[in-house]
Amino acid sequence: MNQLPFADYREYYASECKLCLGSSYVIENEIYRECVCQKKARRKYRLEQIDIYPPELKYKSWTDFSGVIFQESKVVGNLKIESVINARDKAFEYCFGISFDKNILQNKAKHLKIHRHLSDGQNVVIVGDEKTGKSLLGALICKEVANAAFITNKDFDYRWVKFYDVINAARWVFDYSSGVHKPVNHSYLDMLADLDFLFIDGVDVQRGKNYPVDHVAMDSLFGARTLFQKPTIIICSKKILQMLNNHAGQEQIVTVFGNEFLQIFRKSNTLIIELIRDESA
Repeated sequence: MNQLPFADYREYYASECKLCLGSSYVIENEIYRECVCQKKARRKYRLEQIDIYPPELKYKSWTDFSGVIFQESKVVGNLKIESVINARDKAFEYCFGISFDKNILQNKAKHLKIHRHLSDGQNVVIVGDEKTGKSLLGALICKEVANAAFITNKDFDYRWVKFYDVINAARWVFDYSSGVHKPVNHSYLDMLADLDFLFIDGVDVQRGKNYPVDHVAMDSLFGARTLFQKPTIIICSKKILQMLNNHAGQEQIVTVFGNEFLQIFRKSNTLIIELIRDESA
């Protein structure tokens, strides 16, 4: 996570601003007002604090989502062409209201509509195998949330979290050998429930022996987000989608993560974006 203080961002953006000439304020109708460069500084600072992994995804653009699969800087495969086009169009439409159009990127402020999902609560599920660009697509949506906060002059609260941290917070554990008790972290889960946009990366079936989550805590988190129309963007493995396609798999998801977590996937307006490898390549 970026450690530079906010004051450094404020100073840098002011020093580069041709409007306020470094003062960080402007005079309108004989009233001192904060310069727009300071709003830009807040947007950049806020985005830098988002714990996206790998962090370089925060500096990617829509044109970087090409379907080429890299591993350690080497090309190791591709997505199916139709999968690339469909996924990018769906994600772009979630943010801008229309399919992908390079011309819109020249004037995002005019077309950005992602903030409207705060009234319809539309969730997004990005699913696929490893190294297929799921996190990149999620990061692009996250950046548009940051842009929308700047454009609308509203301080949207958003966060990117790892699914392991969510389920670990929802576990209570008592170690009989040491007598140590780890309670459910309700304050953390309540914070996640209140976020305007919540991005959850790394959603997958549990492997190995794990302590079960507290279903009341998990249902409280995702039930609150559904009730108050808070969009949740979930980045998950292909296995999760396969489990959703049959009753036994859905029952397993409920058993492990709770019913309200399943309902995030089952909402009628939840946007499913699937990334599919080209196995013929």
